[in-house]
Amino acid sequence: MFRSSIMLLATMLCVSCVSHRPIQDSSSPPIDAANPLDGTPVALAWSSGTQLMMGVDTGAVQTSLLFSPAVESIGARLRGRGAMRTANVPVSLKDDGEPISRKQDVVMADQAPYDGLLGWECIRKYVWNINYPKRSHRFFNKLPSRIKSWNKLSLIPGSDYPQIADKHGRRIILDTGAPPRRLHLQKTLECH
Repeated sequence: MFRSSIMLLATMLCVSCVSHRPIQDSSSPPIDAANPLDGTPVALAWSSGTQLMMGVDTGAVQTSLLFSPAVESIGARLRGRGAMRTANVPVSLKDDGEPISRKQDVVMADQAPYDGLLGWECIRKYVWNINYPKRSHRFFNKLPSRIKSWNKLSLIPGSDYPQIADKHGRRIILDTGAPPRRLHLQKTLECH
């Protein structure tokens, strides 16, 4: 039951900007998706010519953040103390592109599954197509022409992370960074 609910949700979940329309500006840099064998949503980013593998986490409020091993490999200086620090590391969506963020929050970690995360502020401008059965995903600057219509799931305004409400007012948080065993959906959600 749980697996089929996630499959239906993720087959065509389209997350777009706060106005519920994806950006239509073709000059905006695309987000290049990577599809590893385990199906984890990952995207490519760059910092000073270094390619970064970034997890995609709608629950992260930052535009992007890095894990400490990536910052150390780039040779940047960490600032602050504790589990969350900062570093002046520009991150862009294409090599030698305009940075989406110049200063990063840095999570101190001995080992990390990726170099960092792209958060909600970065991905909310794009249509995000998740194909759960094929374990793949892609980002689009506009709605693909092969999709003739779709149902819009209105995002609750004013939230730091994407969430929707069902007809009874119950909130469902859309967080790709949450472990699947903790996610419980009351309703099946689809976009066509």
